[in-house]
Amino acid sequence: MCMSTMSFANMTFCVKQRCLHPGKRLESGARVYPYECGHHSRTSASVEEHAHLAVLQRKPVFGVKGKSTLSRIVQVPESFPLDYMHGVLEGVFKSLLNFWFDSQYHQYNFYLGNYRREIESELLAIQVPHEFNRKPRSLNDLKFFKATELHHFMMYYMLPVLLPYMPHNQYHHFAILVTAMRKLLSAPSSEEVHTAGLLLDCFVRENSHLYVESADTINVHGLCHLEQQVRDFGPLWANSMFSFENMVKEVSSLCTGTRGIPDQMVNKYLIKWQLARGRISHDSDSLVKYGIDIKHKRSAGLRNAAAFKDDVALFQPLKMQTLTVQETYAVKSICRVTGHMVKCSDRAAVRGDVYHSVMYTRSGTSCSSLVRVNDRFRKLELYGTILKFLVIDGHGIALIRRFESHDDINICKHGLSLPDIPRIRAFVQKGDVGTQYIPVSDVDDVVAVLCKYIVDKCIFVRSDNILGIKGFLTPVMRDYFC
Repeated sequence: MCMSTMSFANMTFCVKQRCLHPGKRLESGARVYPYECGHHSRTSASVEEHAHLAVLQRKPVFGVKGKSTLSRIVQVPESFPLDYMHGVLEGVFKSLLNFWFDSQYHQYNFYLGNYRREIESELLAIQVPHEFNRKPRSLNDLKFFKATELHHFMMYYMLPVLLPYMPHNQYHHFAILVTAMRKLLSAPSSEEVHTAGLLLDCFVRENSHLYVESADTINVHGLCHLEQQVRDFGPLWANSMFSFENMVKEVSSLCTGTRGIPDQMVNKYLIKWQLARGRISHDSDSLVKYGIDIKHKRSAGLRNAAAFKDDVALFQPLKMQTLTVQETYAVKSICRVTGHMVKCSDRAAVRGDVYHSVMYTRSGTSCSSLVRVNDRFRKLELYGTILKFLVIDGHGIALIRRFESHDDINICKHGLSLPDIPRIRAFVQKGDVGTQYIPVSDVDDVVAVLCKYIVDKCIFVRSDNILGIKGFLTPVMRDYFC
């Protein structure tokens, strides 16, 4: 409406008026956008010209019905970015899930419903960081999945889990989408944005060939425009609807009665604002008066944590514990230690992110002890499980049982055949696809690192499909944490 264009139901041209792709109507009535090259991109000047013609002719011109009231303030269509949440997650990825698990496609080779029980069992076994409010759940609830769950499924779970079940052509095709989204969601360089654009172009080109003709929806076509969008507006997380929809719950919590709603919202917002800045205490009468529910239990430990150098804080209580010979040897590699008794903690906060050790007994079904470490001083990068946190000479130190990472193994090049499609095969052989999944195996080695060198949490997905590999670790994206 703001762009003064036809609705999606009647749209005869590209989504968000990005280009002049006309699309076509199938016999079923569905409108699809087959892959085609050479369609002119729209500009604010061309949209204004089409709007002028539409007013004169009294009918839409290239999908434009008239001049937008916002055209004096913003450029149309350049100022209307495509939404990752609705377009990619609830559009493209959810369509793929329907192809894989909806019984109406049981006659196609890409249908995975026959392996539903095995896939679901592996998904439910995945442990995620405690910040993930939505844990993996049954595929029977697929139509009720929230966008956050779809994001986690696409970026972290599905590729390792589907490795032994999905036909190799569809698997590599899906891997191309995941890899491109990973690049565009991070803070990509110009070269990475270009690579992501090529990957998405390949994904859209082969989509209907690997699935059905109706798979080329308007959301799939929209992928073609994401490369330029990231160049114009930055990473996809910076302009998605997640941040806005996450505030719906926050705004609704500011109102508890049916009278004086504006006053309620203003008063509660101001109280929370003062509370966050320490201007009132958690036991203030104002909180009781306005019925504000402050979840201070989670932050209480951090407020009482012992702060150390480099923005590191260890949670209380700090208990004296005896190090093993292996742990003592590891600690001595980075600092002096006398004796085997040191102060230990089961949790630590590094730059505001809370990490758990395996000693922490209240983690439930979550796992915040799998981490990536990048020690720039020792030129050491590793993945492992945090055993415990120590305090030595005013420094926070993490003892980590490391994994053996196999850089020579790629999730898309081992354990399944190369794709038959030349374009996809070229990306796989070059090693551009699936590099975010780190194949690891167990090794009996404990290392000590300064807590400040812990950079990411990781999600582990077990996989027995490749000999000698325990599973795959995927670093959680810091710029896009749902």
